[in-house]
Amino acid sequence: MSKKAKIRTTVVLLVLSIILFYLVNLFTIDPYKTSGNGNLGLVPILFSIPIFIGFNIFYFLVLRTGLRKVSNKIKALIFIICLIILVVFFLLELNFVKDLSDLLGSWDDLNSRVYRYPILNQYTNTMFFNKYTFLTAVTITTLIGIVYPNKNPGYKVFS
Repeated sequence: MSKKAKIRTTVVLLVLSIILFYLVNLFTIDPYKTSGNGNLGLVPILFSIPIFIGFNIFYFLVLRTGLRKVSNKIKALIFIICLIILVVFFLLELNFVKDLSDLLGSWDDLNSRVYRYPILNQYTNTMFFNKYTFLTAVTITTLIGIVYPNKNPGYKVFS
């Protein structure tokens, strides 16, 4: 596959992933509403998983090609920035999940929205499929792309 085709595929998969993550958010019921229609968010979730994995694979391939001529100092800087971003997104995700859990209540509480529901339900889809998990996965792919060795036998990470 040519470089242009890889980039084009990566962009198409990125756009599809963003749309599907948005649809998961759209079909997730707000904590203050009552739902009896099942989990409509499962439909975009089923499509988003393979498309998002495909995006990350193609992003990794494009990133590896783009990083071949980048100096190790720049790679080290990108690596450190990605680690900082990863920590920030992790903390934001924890805060998001805590806030949503506080609104929904406990799985053991008879009066909660999620009583007797599985962990992935019409109220909790966005705990797993949101902007923080999306960007965390892309950041992890970037980190892997930086440290993954080239086919060049003389390649050293951050030498």
